[in-house]
Amino acid sequence: MAFQGQNLILITGYVAKDPDVYETEKGTKVANFSIPTNRKWGDKVITDWHNCVAWGKLADVIFNFVSKGSLLQVSGQSITKAWEDKNKVKHNQSEILVEKILLLGGKKREEETTTDTGQDVPF
Repeated sequence: MAFQGQNLILITGYVAKDPDVYETEKGTKVANFSIPTNRKWGDKVITDWHNCVAWGKLADVIFNFVSKGSLLQVSGQSITKAWEDKNKVKHNQSEILVEKILLLGGKKREEETTTDTGQDVPF
């Protein structure tokens, strides 16, 4: 069998905004988020925006631990969606189908809590 090629994407960057997490009609969680990266082109710095999608348990992890500003390393496959709109215009959109994430920074998403012991802190 001939070599079929390899499709592997690895990016590291800060999440641009809070992930959009929802459930499909069948109850599967889906998380969508974007990570910008910069590259040099001559004298210019160009920002590329990487749209990422994660499914199932990985979407749960993203919901619970990833928010705007979280530093992530994402690995997965590059996929391209193609569709035709109601005006018969063809569109293509590339995104990363996330297979693994490495949480490099940021905090867990949870309600802010304060602890008040009723005592004055001496410092």
